[in-house]
Amino acid sequence: PTGIDLSQTFAFTGSVTGDNAGDLVHLATSTSTGATAEIQFDNVFTSSYRIYKVIGFCTPENDDVNLQLRARTGGSSGSTHTSGDYHWGHFTLNANLNGTGQTTDNHDINTSYWRLGDQINLDNKNSVYSFDLTFYDPITTVASMCYYSGTVTFDTHNPSACSTGFVGGKMRNASIDITGLHFYWSSGDITCHATQIYGLKQ
Repeated sequence: PTGIDLSQTFAFTGSVTGDNAGDLVHLATSTSTGATAEIQFDNVFTSSYRIYKVIGFCTPENDDVNLQLRARTGGSSGSTHTSGDYHWGHFTLNANLNGTGQTTDNHDINTSYWRLGDQINLDNKNSVYSFDLTFYDPITTVASMCYYSGTVTFDTHNPSACSTGFVGGKMRNASIDITGLHFYWSSGDITCHATQIYGLKQ
């Protein structure tokens, strides 16, 4: 007979060649259900990729705090870059308990961090801050400066509302090659988190 009887069970031995994993390559994961001072990644940005996705969420220990992000440099033995080279901005649409909405925005230049959100509300139900960020050429392989953009969702303290927004910014200093990231709250610990980083195939 010809053909394959698909009702039967078949066993396979050997190896599979080729690339069917898609365009995103998983590079790193950080998770915790306990308190930690920061979420830190080192040596995740390399010359292998030029565009990276950073996806995750975290919760604050304190009320009315800001989620902030700094660059790490130096590869696997990295250090946090704290000089005033960060430019950032964010724009959010806030939907309050009455069903009405309003927009808020914030921005700054030459700070020692990127700010990803303002006045996060601490609440047993609504304290999660979620983010989906894209980083463009962090080690400046092609461009002279790293840029980022993305979307965020969180509950804000003032006004009390669910906020969904856009964030973006850049590293002003062209000599900074970013090899990692350092997330932290403006006050208090991160009580739990899950974050993953992917490289986008060229």
